[in-house]
Order: sequence, then structure tokens, then C-alpha cells
Amino acid sequence: MTVRTQVPAGGGHGTVRIADFDEHSAPPIRSADGLGRFVVVLRRQDGGPVRVSTVDGGLLGHLPTEWSCALDSELVRCESRGLEATARASLAGRRDERDLFVMLAWPGHRPGR
Repeated sequence: MTVRTQVPAGGGHGTVRIADFDEHSAPPIRSADGLGRFVVVLRRQDGGPVRVSTVDGGLLGHLPTEWSCALDSELVRCESRGLEATARASLAGRRDERDLFVMLAWPGHRPGR
């Protein structure tokens, strides 16, 4: 699994590790599919990184700063339309040592824009 910490300027999609995730104190994940994937909600917070929560509102962690900045305008667009931004998530690693990852897509930065 690829772990991306910097946002590639060309755009695309990738797997991003969630910061501050602690499997031992995380809220329960109730809606995982047969492959262990589940939906998480992405929420902006003023002056801080994007929060990653369960659909029930339990905090799982945060997007790294670079990703929070890269997705900010897209999340503002969702909020202005009254939509909730969601992403597909999965746990990876050994039980009790797992990390949480989300699949994100982002636009590229074009010269002159």
C-alpha cells in the first residue's frame, strides 16, 4: 500500500495515512464491507487539519497538513452545497497495530491558474 505524505501537483488519487489514529481508543467501526472498507466523513475545522470521523461522528484522526490544505477548496464547495464529504477508508497492519488509510482524489495544479 502506498503511503503519501506530500500531495503530487499533477493530481490523481492515492492512499493517505490518517494522523493521530489510535486503534485502541478509536470509536468502533460498524459498517465495514466484506473487504474491510468503510465510509468516513471529512470535516474542515478553522485553523486546523481536516478531521476524519465515523458516520456516527466519532473522531478517528486527522488528514496530514499538506492534504488538509490541498482539499480545502473542495471541502468548502461541499459545505456550500450542504453536502457531507466522505471517503473510503480501510485499516492495514496487524490487529492492535493497524493504521487507518483513506483513498483521496484531487485536482492537479495547472500553470497559470
